[in-house]
Amino acid sequence: MKLYAKLFGGAAALLAAWPAMASAAVVSEPAPYNPNFSFIGGVGVIDIEANELVYRAPGSGSKLSHLIWESTAPVVSAEMTARSEAGWTAKLSGQIAFSGDSYMEDYDWDPRFSTNDGWNDWSDRSRFSETDLDHFYSATVALGHDFQVSGQLLINVNGGFKYTSVKWTAYGGSYVSSDDGFRDRVGDYPGGAKVISYQQKLPVAFAGIDATYVQDRWNFGFALKGGTTFSAGDTDHHWLRDLRFEKDFESAPVLIVGGSVGYQYNERTSFFVSGSYEKVFTARGDYNTYDIPTGAKKGGDDDRVGGDFAAATVMVGIKTSF
Repeated sequence: MKLYAKLFGGAAALLAAWPAMASAAVVSEPAPYNPNFSFIGGVGVIDIEANELVYRAPGSGSKLSHLIWESTAPVVSAEMTARSEAGWTAKLSGQIAFSGDSYMEDYDWDPRFSTNDGWNDWSDRSRFSETDLDHFYSATVALGHDFQVSGQLLINVNGGFKYTSVKWTAYGGSYVSSDDGFRDRVGDYPGGAKVISYQQKLPVAFAGIDATYVQDRWNFGFALKGGTTFSAGDTDHHWLRDLRFEKDFESAPVLIVGGSVGYQYNERTSFFVSGSYEKVFTARGDYNTYDIPTGAKKGGDDDRVGGDFAAATVMVGIKTSF
C-alpha cells in the first residue's frame, strides 16, 4: 500500500490507535480530577486496501484471479467512554471515510496462457483509475477495566466487537486480454460505465490492551489488539456480465496496533496525534453466483475464493472529559 511508508516511516514514534483505540492513549487527567465520561473527536487520513482472490481449484493456493482495491481518503471519528469508580470502562466509537482517491487493478491467469500465477505471468489485466469509494464505515463497542500499575502507567484490558463495511465501484478503465493468443487484445471499457462493484463486510471479535504513560502534561499511548472475524463475506457485482457473486468466508485472524502522543491542555481537555494499522489476514471461502436482472442462481463452488483487508490511519483530535 502506497501510503504505508509515509505513515509509518516518518511517524513511527507517533504510531497510535485510531480514536477507537486512542481513547486509552489520552486518558490521563491530573490526579485530583477523575471524570466519569470522555468524548474524543478526530480527523485525518486513512489508507485502505482489500484483496479479492479466486483460486484455480478447491484447496489450491494457485490464483485464477486477483483484484486489488485501494483508497486514500479523509476520515472522521468519534468515541464516547464511560468509567465507573471501580475502574470498569465501556466504549462506543465510530469511523467514517469519504471519497478520496481510489484505484483498482484486476489480474487473471488463464490456464491456456499462464503456467503459474506470478505477477509477470498474467494473461489478462484491467486497470481502473476511475474508481469510487462508495462508503467506508466502522463501529466498535468494547468493555474493559483500568489497572493503575504506577503513578505514571495505566493499563486498560478490554474486549469487544467491531463491524467494518467498505465498498468500491470501478468505472471505465483499460484492459489487456488473451483471446486467441497471449495478451493479443488491448482496449478500453465504455467510458463512465460501471464495470465492477465490490463490498466487504467484516464483523470482528477482539481482545487487547491499551497502555498510557504520563510525563507531566504529556501522555504516550500504545494499543495492541488481536481477534478473529466471524460471519464475514463480500458481494461482487460484475455489471457488464450481469453477474453477482456472494461469498462467505471462514474465520481469519485480525491484528490492530497503534499508539498516540497527547498533550493535557487543562483538566478537561487534551489534544493528540495518533496513527493505527489494522490487518485482517487472508480468509478462504465459498461463493454463489446470481443473475443480476432476475436474481436466479447461476452456480457456485466451495473453497474457491479468498479475501483480506488492511487499513492505516493518521489522525489529530481533541478529547474532553466531564
